[in-house]
Amino acid sequence: MRYKLWKIQEIWEKINTEMVAEDIKEVMQYLFPALWLAVGLFAAFCLLLYLIKRRMPRSPILLFLFFWNNSMMAYISILCRPPGSRDRVDWTLFEFLNRGPSAMAYAVENVLFFIPFGFLLSLLLQKSERGQKSFSENNFWFLKSVFCGMMVSIIIEGTQFITKCGFVQAEDVMMNTVGTVVGCILAAGWWLVGVSLKRLKIED
Repeated sequence: MRYKLWKIQEIWEKINTEMVAEDIKEVMQYLFPALWLAVGLFAAFCLLLYLIKRRMPRSPILLFLFFWNNSMMAYISILCRPPGSRDRVDWTLFEFLNRGPSAMAYAVENVLFFIPFGFLLSLLLQKSERGQKSFSENNFWFLKSVFCGMMVSIIIEGTQFITKCGFVQAEDVMMNTVGTVVGCILAAGWWLVGVSLKRLKIED
């Protein structure tokens, strides 16, 4: 146990936390452009849903936050970069462990990048279709969310490869998927806390 804790501490010390913090501050500039993009996409989605099914979406606030998050992801990974600016392709895995603090920071950022996606998608799936299924009744919400996170990451990497707007790395897909898993776990925790609070209110 002590050995494992030492290894975790060793890995943590390799991460350039200042770089992670600076990169997070930098992407905040896309918050409002992504907001307007999300407003347009959400309005178009609601209109299309109404024309086809004659109803508005369930959980509109949650769905809008999902659109906003995806718009942020699009800005950060593709829209903020000029085409042709990056053309490196790397299929190796776990090399970030040996590349130094900057590579470790990028790995952490790739995990953080997809945590909101996994969290919001899990909550949406929990309320989807005939909707009021709990996590325990909807046995496939976790797998669906993780699969979608992996596929979205692959789509991002494919778009970066075609447009040359970013480095294409297999590690990115792996770490993005890890971030989706973390988001799913947080969503499950959120649901459990909600259930516990409802039980406490009933008992009172």
